[in-house]
Amino acid sequence: MLLPGETAAPGTPSGKSGTRRAQTAGFPFSITVRACDDQWATVTTVTHSVSILASDASATLPAASQLTAGQGTFTLTFNAGGNFNVYATTRATHDPGRHVGTVRCYVLDSFTFSTINQKTSTRASRWRSP
Repeated sequence: MLLPGETAAPGTPSGKSGTRRAQTAGFPFSITVRACDDQWATVTTVTHSVSILASDASATLPAASQLTAGQGTFTLTFNAGGNFNVYATTRATHDPGRHVGTVRCYVLDSFTFSTINQKTSTRASRWRSP
C-alpha cells in the first residue's frame, strides 16, 4: 500500500520511498494498492478484488474494486482528526493485518485570506492537532 507521499521502490527493504504526508479531515485523498512479489515488484497478473477499511469509524470509504495489472488506486476521506490505520484486504486472503498503513489526519480549524488584490494574494491556514 502506498500512502500519500510514498512511491514504489522495488528492490528496497520496504518496497517504497518517500515520507507519508498528513491529510486533512473532510478532504479526499488517494492510496495505491499493489500486488507485489518478495522484491516489491508489481505482479501484473493479479486481479483480486480489494476492499479498503480504516480505523476512523466515520471515514468515507471506496467500494471494493478489482486490481488492474496488479494495482489499483482508491480514494477515501477521513472525517475526524487523529492517527488512523488504513487496511487493504482481498477476498483471496481476508488478512487486513499484512496490508496496513497509518495516516495522520488534521482538522482544519480555520482558513483566512490575509491579503487580496488583483496582482497577488497570500493566505494563512491554522491547523488544530487532534
